[in-house]
Amino acid sequence: MTTVREARIVRHADRRTTPWANGAGTTAEIAGVASRWRFSVATLEAGSTFFSPFPGVDRIFTVIGDHPVSLGGGPTLIPRLSPTAFAGERGPDCVAEGPTEAFNVMVHRTTTAASVIMWTTSRSQDTATGC
Repeated sequence: MTTVREARIVRHADRRTTPWANGAGTTAEIAGVASRWRFSVATLEAGSTFFSPFPGVDRIFTVIGDHPVSLGGGPTLIPRLSPTAFAGERGPDCVAEGPTEAFNVMVHRTTTAASVIMWTTSRSQDTATGC
């Protein structure tokens, strides 16, 4: 038997911000299907913290705020708009250089796969000038 699950889309005005268990940030869910996938925006404070581990979950972390973030205690900073995938079991250290936000994709790896692709758009000269 196949069960169809409907995605839940949470409009901006209806989003509830919930604190992280470790108190180092907050999360607002954008969309999701229970136990399969979730899109959210996290607000991170400046400084060092860690992500909670999520066994069986693959994560994609994309900085969308003004300050880069280092994951896993490494010296490499993740710049703005650079999707970074990691296994949810890791629960890596996270160091934000300043207050910032991140777009998070979390999927249960036995049922769902995901990717984040950055897409840049530009207006054509004709559109910009109204010709």
